[in-house]
Amino acid sequence: MTISNKKPLRIHLGDRFVVLTRLQLIWQGIVFFCLLKSVEFVLEAFVLVNSQSYFVILGAEILSGIVTGVMILLLFYRFKSMKINRRNLIIEGHELACDRSQCRMGQAINEKISKIPTVCQLLAAHTDGISQETEKAAEDIVHNIADIENAVVQLSQNVKTAFAESAEIRRSGTSTVSSISESLVNMSHYIRSRATEAAQQKNKIMTIINEAASLSKLTSLVKSISSQTNLLAINAAVEAARAGSHGRGFAVVSEEVRKLSTDSEKAAIEIEDRINDLMTSIETNMSSLVDEKESKKSAEGLTQFANEVKGISGLYSRTESLNSQMLEALEKDLELITFSVMNAMGGVQFQDITRQRLEQIRNGLDTISQQVSVTIDKSHDPEALEEIAALNIELIQKEYCMESQRDIHSSVTGIDEENNNSDMLPQIELF
Repeated sequence: MTISNKKPLRIHLGDRFVVLTRLQLIWQGIVFFCLLKSVEFVLEAFVLVNSQSYFVILGAEILSGIVTGVMILLLFYRFKSMKINRRNLIIEGHELACDRSQCRMGQAINEKISKIPTVCQLLAAHTDGISQETEKAAEDIVHNIADIENAVVQLSQNVKTAFAESAEIRRSGTSTVSSISESLVNMSHYIRSRATEAAQQKNKIMTIINEAASLSKLTSLVKSISSQTNLLAINAAVEAARAGSHGRGFAVVSEEVRKLSTDSEKAAIEIEDRINDLMTSIETNMSSLVDEKESKKSAEGLTQFANEVKGISGLYSRTESLNSQMLEALEKDLELITFSVMNAMGGVQFQDITRQRLEQIRNGLDTISQQVSVTIDKSHDPEALEEIAALNIELIQKEYCMESQRDIHSSVTGIDEENNNSDMLPQIELF
């Protein structure tokens, strides 16, 4: 054991042994000094008594020197022996003081570290609570993501159904609008053809009316002839009257001619009236039946309506195209949302990683707690303390199940893992 050279520590720990050693050494020195002086006094007295002999004086001086040397030699060896004893006493005092100091230090250390196991248990309980809270939060996140996924799947199915129905409606609507447009075009063509036919019929009727008008001229001619015939009959009657009895037969003929002329005039007038009535009736009916302006206006209206229907058809087709684009974009967005939801489901695996790391910390705290408890229990027995195994970091390293844990371990300890068995370990699967 190495003795401390610090003066305060030596005085504090071995002061009693040092004082006793010094007092004993001083006392023995005084005794030796007194014995030496006594021998000198005896020899001087002997010399004084026998001062006549030179050899006696010389022998006394030699004897005094020998005694003095022996006394000095004995004192030297005694001093050396006492110095060794003093050193041994100091060492024993220091050892005893160190034992007492170590005992007090051990008690103080035990008092200081006695709460470490409790603190380790408390930290382990907190890590368990964190693990439980993160696990519950992860489960809630998983449930919420599952609900979102179900809603997205349902929305995707609805979008696909709406897309199919929209495509069917688009096909049906396009066919209907095309049919309506075609019908309107056919109707416009029909009205135009009817207008053309009506115009042709009108021309034919006008020809008939003109021919009927020419008949009116013939009736006028008949009336003129009848008037002239009547005038001739009157002249013949006048001439028959002048002829007397010879002109009676001619008078009868002239009378009949006059009657025939009158009947012809009446017939011509009646025919003319009938022709006029017929012309009026034809003009009245055909003017309402065949009106070229109205027909043209109707045809133009139908053509405009057909063009508007075509415009509506174009807008409808454009709207359907936009709807199709919107549905396709929505379907892509839903696929992206589904992919993001799946990634989020995989990202929830962080809870499993957190749980495993917290379990690793908890195991480390348990190991420290057990080590401290065993050390406290055996702190009064040095031999038992020497038998306690130190913390083995390699055992902690063997419990790692993630490559990131091994990397952190290597960065902290500065020791690279020689046998990396990460390829043989199963990957973490949460779901």
